[in-house]
Amino acid sequence: MIYNIENEYLSVSIESKGAEISSIFHKQYQLEYLWQADPNVWARHAPILFPIVGQVQNGTYSYQDEQYHLSQHGFARDREFELVDQSANHITFRLMHDEDSLAVYPFRFELTVQYLLDRSRLISNYKVRNLDDDEMYFSLGLHPGFSCPLEPDLSFSDYYLEFDQIESSDRLTLDGSLLSSISDENYINNSQKVVLNHSQFDNDALIFEGLKSSSVTLKSDRSSRFVKVGIEGFPYLGIWSKPKTKAPYVCIEPWYGVTDEKDTAKSFDQKKGIQQLTGNSEFECNSYIEVG
Repeated sequence: MIYNIENEYLSVSIESKGAEISSIFHKQYQLEYLWQADPNVWARHAPILFPIVGQVQNGTYSYQDEQYHLSQHGFARDREFELVDQSANHITFRLMHDEDSLAVYPFRFELTVQYLLDRSRLISNYKVRNLDDDEMYFSLGLHPGFSCPLEPDLSFSDYYLEFDQIESSDRLTLDGSLLSSISDENYINNSQKVVLNHSQFDNDALIFEGLKSSSVTLKSDRSSRFVKVGIEGFPYLGIWSKPKTKAPYVCIEPWYGVTDEKDTAKSFDQKKGIQQLTGNSEFECNSYIEVG
């Protein structure tokens, strides 16, 4: 089912499947900012990644001497969320563990997702509750895709990503869908900008760890239209467009977690980027999407 919230500036649609944002429409500019899920290119808008980001090796992981199977980015994006409450400008969804989830992920959890409109900003809040007495391990990631170009007279390569602080960072590289032991050193070198071009995604996502910035903005010097994404507190940032397709979108992805390393045989609780929750405790994080 599709739900809508709106205010003076924005009309936003969210699907109960995956609690996934499916439209961010600016009323004044009459402009849709979110990628509209062309099934011939990438059939999603903004999936929530839980309880893993990326993949576990061969789709299998171990925990306490048991083997479990999880598909890429986990199961939350394909599950039906329960509507908790809704008003004109906010909405809250919830996903709980069940028999099916426990078969692939042996933790009792509650995942709550809230969206709130504040002028031209969509604020999102995520809470993960551990309902067990023992430790729980998880990753959580956001995967919103934005039209690029935002306007028909521009091209993908007219755009760049601008951080709110000067950054210097290696790029974590991928070997297939897993992290390689080799990084692309100084991919961002004392700069606030990453200029976009399709070829930079030929080897899949750009992945950065430990950035200082609290936001990153998709923008062009040929237009005043922009998308700003809040990334404060997130240890990883992924930037992605479908490789070798010249797809007219780019994803800006704050993550608490990352895909498996290629050369690892670690238990799930030792996975790179994994988050730990003690018994009967709660994790919370926030992000936002601002458009103009």
